[in-house]
Parts: sequence; C-alpha cells; structure tokens
Amino acid sequence: MMVFTQVPVNVFAADTNISSDGSTYYTSTLGTYNLPGGTYYTKKYSTWENAGTKVCVQYNSSKIGTIALNILGDVINNPEKNGRFDFIRADRNTDVTINMNGHTFTYSGNDVYSLCGFVENSGTMTINGSGGTIVSDKVGLNSKEGVLNVNDATIKANRIGIYNKGTELKEAVLKLKNVTFENCGTDVQLGSNGTIDLSEYNGNAITIDIDYNINDGKKHRISPRGVSRDDLNKIKFVRNSDKLYRVDLRYDEEGQYIYLAKHVHKWNYVLDNSDESGKTIKGYCSEEERVNVIIRIQILQQQK
Repeated sequence: MMVFTQVPVNVFAADTNISSDGSTYYTSTLGTYNLPGGTYYTKKYSTWENAGTKVCVQYNSSKIGTIALNILGDVINNPEKNGRFDFIRADRNTDVTINMNGHTFTYSGNDVYSLCGFVENSGTMTINGSGGTIVSDKVGLNSKEGVLNVNDATIKANRIGIYNKGTELKEAVLKLKNVTFENCGTDVQLGSNGTIDLSEYNGNAITIDIDYNINDGKKHRISPRGVSRDDLNKIKFVRNSDKLYRVDLRYDEEGQYIYLAKHVHKWNYVLDNSDESGKTIKGYCSEEERVNVIIRIQILQQQK
C-alpha cells in the first residue's frame, strides 16, 4: 500500500515518484504522483491497449477524489516500434489532473499517438499546461468519453491537435481555455458524440474535422447548450474530408447550441463591374456567410 504525506505545494514525497524506465505504472490509489523529465522508451506489450503507455490510471469503483500527476521536466516518449497508444491513460470512472508545470511533452517516432487519453471514462481529465507544449507526430490529446479540460497549453500535432470522439451511449465534452494550436493538420476532430465548449476559449478561430457524415435535412449538435454567438465565431470551419458543413445556432427547450448541417448551395449571380469588357459574371453562395466563392464565367459573344 502506498502512503502519502502532506507536503508543500510543488514538493512531493519521494514514494510518489514514478520511475523513468519503459514499464507501465498502474495505479487506482488516490493521491499525488510525480513524473520525472527525460526520455522514456515505453515498451510494446502483448496487447495494443497498453502499448506505449507509461502511466495507466485504472478503474476506481468509489470515484471519490482525484489522482494528480505532476510532470517535473521536459518529457520525450520514444516507444518501441508500434507502441502507439496514449502515454498517460485513464480508464473508467476516474478523475485525473495532469500538471505540466510549463514543460514540453514530445511524442517521437515509431507511429506514435498522444500525450493522454480516456478510454470508456465517465470522469474528468484536466490538463493544466501552465504554458507547457504538447508536440506529437500524430495526435496531441485523445478522449473517448467523459470531460476533457485543457488549460493554458500549446498543441503542435502534425495530424490532429485534439481528438474528442464520444461513443454511442456517452458524450465526450472538450473544454478549452487559453489553448494555442500551432501547425496542426486540424485543430480538433469530433466523433459523432463529441462536443466542444468554447465559452472560455480566446485564441484564433479553430478548424474542426468530423469523422462522420450528416444526411440531408439533419442537424447535428456539436456544443453544450447555453452557448452564445461569440462561441460560434470561434469556429473557422467544419469539414469531413473535402466536404464543408454549415455551422449555425439553434435553440430548443434546453437552450441554445451550435449545430452542423449539410450545406445546400443557393447561388446568386451579378455582373462583375471590375471587368470593363462586361464579359464576366460573379457568382456567390448566399447561405455561407464566411466563405465567398467567386466563379468567373466567360460570356461568349454570339456569332452569326
């Protein structure tokens, strides 16, 4: 049994240290743990669930209290080949806080995945970056269920900054505060039951990919209720592959929310006054307020 003693803030008892070797550290015991900086060579195990994972927070039947993990220096995870899951993983019914303390976490090489993620989780994971940076060849952060709070961090991911999936039965809620996305393939990807809360987000308008399609006439909610038009303006666009979706506000008895719908083009055409020859028509789509598509059509002169 692990014994925890009360210590000053940012000073941790020696028996809470997690080793910097490649083995996975499992725990379901509440308390504070610290993770040293350095390079981690996480191992490939016999099952994909724990491949590349350094810290695994296991199922907690009581779900009373929080497990806090403090990162004490810059971390590089360089897993064995195909070690590709989350460096920090939280399973069902757990509340986890990760304090980056301004450090940089880098996932490097060998088809790697993300810093941390939820798997079948009904709890809350909070990442306090304090100015820290998450760098990944693929995905910065990954959440399947529960609530993921990301505060005061920069995310640099070649493919997806944050993947917030959700499942058929449980919603995954992503909350952003003081987060910067840099050079991400897409800032956020949402699954069919993933939503995003931008009420405290104050960065540049974000790009969102979705991993599902929306049928004609359907509206799909991607935010909690109670949002404002300011939240809508924090989204640059939403797409699936090369398909852009309409993004707008809707109100029901539970409150206002952001929804997606399949975009329907309604074109308007006017003569382009900038062309003195009078041979160019300008076309624009009236339903898409933020993206003006200009089509130039050469008018052929009638010839006898």
